Amino acid sequence: MIFDLGARLRQKRSFALIMKAIVYFCLCHAGLLCAADIKGRPTLPERVKEFTATHVTAEQVEKRHKEWIVTEPDNPDAYILPANALLKISSSVSINSGTDAGGFATLVDPKTNEAVGTISNKQDPKLQARAIAILTAATLKFPQRLDIHVGRMAICQQNEDLPGVEKAGLDLLQAAEKLGDKMLWTDDAPITTPIEEKVVSEVHSRISWFYSKEKPETDEAASRVALAALKIYPKNVKLLNDAAIFHAYRNEWAKARDYFLQAAAVDPKDMLVQHNIATASLRQGEKAEAIKRWQTIVDQVPGTDEAKAAQSEIDKLKAKPKTKKK
Repeated sequence: MIFDLGARLRQKRSFALIMKAIVYFCLCHAGLLCAADIKGRPTLPERVKEFTATHVTAEQVEKRHKEWIVTEPDNPDAYILPANALLKISSSVSINSGTDAGGFATLVDPKTNEAVGTISNKQDPKLQARAIAILTAATLKFPQRLDIHVGRMAICQQNEDLPGVEKAGLDLLQAAEKLGDKMLWTDDAPITTPIEEKVVSEVHSRISWFYSKEKPETDEAASRVALAALKIYPKNVKLLNDAAIFHAYRNEWAKARDYFLQAAAVDPKDMLVQHNIATASLRQGEKAEAIKRWQTIVDQVPGTDEAKAAQSEIDKLKAKPKTKKK
């Protein structure tokens, strides 16, 4: 989704932050747990469930992982299953008495309707780092497996590992540039959507997450990932807008507008891009150009929310300034 730049600049930047899951199994979107029943064998979630049930300590997981990569070096499960097991072991839920003990959820007595405690999710950062390391090794061993790249990004994101998310994203892009349509999904299943659409969707999500932190260093990380992706997909509207947003947040309106114009050249019918161009033009002091862009939206998509927003901007610019009472 393209950012509505005008709206974002009228208020504090705000994104829906990703909540930490109690257990990694909640991150099905990451790809590691997507089912792919191939040749009748158990699906990946079933294999993960079986592995975690029989390997309940970090020592057991590490032992099996080291044996497995020797006996079956070309089996991605030798990496994916141990990584998931370590993530499960690294996360433990505890119940705390008292209402001021912290935690992510409050326990309420159903009879009195009063808070009596909280539930906390404790994390072992060492085990989580080890799980990430195993998946990182998997992306090097199986660069064609897009789901493993995505899972690595998701784990780093869950753990607030900002450098890890950026590195995982850049590695994914490097693999996508080299392999293109040869990339695969869970259990080597083909990716049915266009590879550009799938890759951009995943990195765009992380770029948005970086911007949500509202810090110079995370804005810069977002920009680096966006620019790396643009080298592969130079005419992708989402990525052009991502690159523009970095400069907009720095009040570098000429640079931001240039990216917006490139996006408009790719898709002239994208009204949100037109809206962003108008906003950037206005910030550069080009009032007439801004009105022209907003009027184009009103004319091309009359009656829509985009047209109403554009007309509102035009009305504000054409309104006579109020005179002070003497």
